[in-house]
Amino acid sequence: MKISKQFQLILAVAFFVPLIRNIGCGVLFRSIPTTLDINSMYLVSLTNYLTVVITLIITPILVFASFYYIGKKPYQAFEMRPILLVLLIGKIASSVVGAIVYLVITRPLIVISIPTIILHISQTILTYFVVDYLAALAGLSIGYFRQKKLTLTPEPEIS
Repeated sequence: MKISKQFQLILAVAFFVPLIRNIGCGVLFRSIPTTLDINSMYLVSLTNYLTVVITLIITPILVFASFYYIGKKPYQAFEMRPILLVLLIGKIASSVVGAIVYLVITRPLIVISIPTIILHISQTILTYFVVDYLAALAGLSIGYFRQKKLTLTPEPEIS
């Protein structure tokens, strides 16, 4: 079975862009000191602010922009059902791997247990799945329709 280049690209972007968010947030939380004095509280609030900016503003914009670019590329067929399936697979795989990477970065390996991993994976899927999935779908659709609008051929005039 030959997998289309379009589907490979969609799967790769759906997997890696949200994974970058989890790695970035894990690195930010890793920088929080363990002792909390007044200066550390400022660092904690700054870290929380940066995490919110990354998760709620930057990542959906990156997802939208990357899928908009993919949608603008000329492809023969735009089949919605396989694209939705590929987006779903890529996003779920990214959520699972990203949650595990986040836990490994932020916590010592001794503390991580299977229930912790399952809880964090379900929390990640429930929190970010809809935002990333809808941003990807919107970017892909708008890019595709924009590309179609630019390549329309004029209809012959009736005489």
